Amino acid sequence: MIEIQGLTRRQRILADTLWNKCLTQNEVDYVLNTFGVDARIVYEMIIAHTMDQYMNTDEAQIILERFMKYD
Repeated sequence: MIEIQGLTRRQRILADTLWNKCLTQNEVDYVLNTFGVDARIVYEMIIAHTMDQYMNTDEAQIILERFMKYD
């Protein structure tokens, strides 16, 4: 399981769903369309976290801080 700090309980459930349950882009799109902003935040965080792992950056933290300003 991917570990992203600072997510709400709902966002953690969505992250688990996107990471472990969605096998196709259609399934990912369905989750994004069904759960709206929270799902989109999680989706972007997963991508940023993956970039962080391979590029040794802090992009996920920067994106999370940007989203947290709007809560």
